[in-house]
Amino acid sequence: MPKQAPLSWKARGWRWIKQWWQDIVHGADPFATLTAILALFTGLIGIIGAFNLDYGGAPTGVILLDFGVALCLGGLAWWMFRQPSAMWPRWIVVSVLTLACFYVLATIPSDAAVVVLTMLPILMAMLATRRWWPIAFYPLSVTIVASLHTGGWQVFTPAIIAFNILEFLMLWGVTSQAVQFAKARVKTEAQLSKEQQVRQFMRFFQHELRSYSNSLDVLLPMLNQQLNERPAPEQSAIQPQELVSVLQSTADSIRQLTTELLVLTREGQLLPQQRMPIQLLPLLQSEQAESQAEMQRHGLNSTIQIACPAECIVIGDALFLRLAVHTILQNAIEALLRYPGEGQIFIQVEQSAQQTTIDIYDTGKGFPADLLEHLKQAQSLNQALGWTTKIGGSGLGMPLIRHVAMLHGGTAHFMNRPEGGAQITLQLPQV
Repeated sequence: MPKQAPLSWKARGWRWIKQWWQDIVHGADPFATLTAILALFTGLIGIIGAFNLDYGGAPTGVILLDFGVALCLGGLAWWMFRQPSAMWPRWIVVSVLTLACFYVLATIPSDAAVVVLTMLPILMAMLATRRWWPIAFYPLSVTIVASLHTGGWQVFTPAIIAFNILEFLMLWGVTSQAVQFAKARVKTEAQLSKEQQVRQFMRFFQHELRSYSNSLDVLLPMLNQQLNERPAPEQSAIQPQELVSVLQSTADSIRQLTTELLVLTREGQLLPQQRMPIQLLPLLQSEQAESQAEMQRHGLNSTIQIACPAECIVIGDALFLRLAVHTILQNAIEALLRYPGEGQIFIQVEQSAQQTTIDIYDTGKGFPADLLEHLKQAQSLNQALGWTTKIGGSGLGMPLIRHVAMLHGGTAHFMNRPEGGAQITLQLPQV
């Protein structure tokens, strides 16, 4: 793949501005959005003063302050858009605006500026905290402004004070509505995401059942024909025993699918009545015998070796644990079938006072790198579901193993061994 040329400073700046503007338009945080708007407005005021478009001859210090505050507020707005829960940038914004407003009021003898700049830091503090208590600092702000401004106390007429209080109330009402709207939007998005996961799961379930239904649709007419014609055994191309065997296999597949779906649709952890003491060694030996017989049917000259203390007891659901172990062994057998040889499967159990660790590994080729990367990035069951490296696979295996561990309050880890082969580790707490 050819190496991409690095972006120029102009392209990076333009992309940053576009992203920043999208955050302003679509941002759910009113404080961050208002900070960004103030940055734009302050920069515009600086430009007007720099070109003397206000015909007021603004001091150079005020113009430089406008540009400095604009850059500072823009950076803080970007910080808050990236980290909505951070409080430090909010207090920095309030502090910067407070100092800037007092400096401007001490420099420019404008009565109109008093109306806005006296209350701006308090309004921003109200937005930052989403509380009423910053209004208590309004008398202090008035006192500081009266001492700095050339007009003194005569600037603060009752009409201006009443206007400031009215603006406080209006802004608080708008902020409350914005916060409620943001919460409603987050709740709606979460609901839509959950509904999307349900729809995707149902589509997956429908697809799997349809494949089994198609198999039955083909087998049942053939079986019906066999029963109606009843030809001699030597004249029949398909023996009834073969049809019964295929039907039994299909029924077992459907039963396995419904059991897996039962596990996958469980949320949280096991109920107290489901947590029972389980003798782990007999459970593993039962799965060992079943899997060993299956390997012999496929002509595999492989063995499954178990190293587990005889007194090992885990607390959990026997059906779920058996299903997880069965799924791991099936994956190992299928891997050995894809790469014929004398591969081996090992089950090793270690138990401490805190947890039980079950390592199941083989001597095959290991997991594909893209599968391990997918499992690493998949943070939810919905993201991991349906992904498979096998032709005709359901993609339920790995999510099922991880979900069984989660139901027991434990974890599942998938890795390739340095000496070769795939390994799955179940870590179950001793609750």
